Amino acid sequence: MLRLPVAYPELLEAMAEFSYKNYRVINFEMETSSLYGFGKMMGHNVASICVLLANRATGEYTRTIKEDEETLIKFVLDKMTE
Repeated sequence: MLRLPVAYPELLEAMAEFSYKNYRVINFEMETSSLYGFGKMMGHNVASICVLLANRATGEYTRTIKEDEETLIKFVLDKMTE
């Protein structure tokens, strides 16, 4: 919290309980939503690929972020060149 109070302090709990047709939210990434919004306004296709850094519900964090990032980058590049 910087200058304003948190607008929805129960957000993490609400997301954990939410489901739609047996799908559940396992990740949400705030900055990507801006990219999708700007992309739509400008008529661009946008994609986002994220590395899991933390489980906010349990307070667990990855200890292998660099390796995880490299693995994801290689995976995506391989898929793009198939």
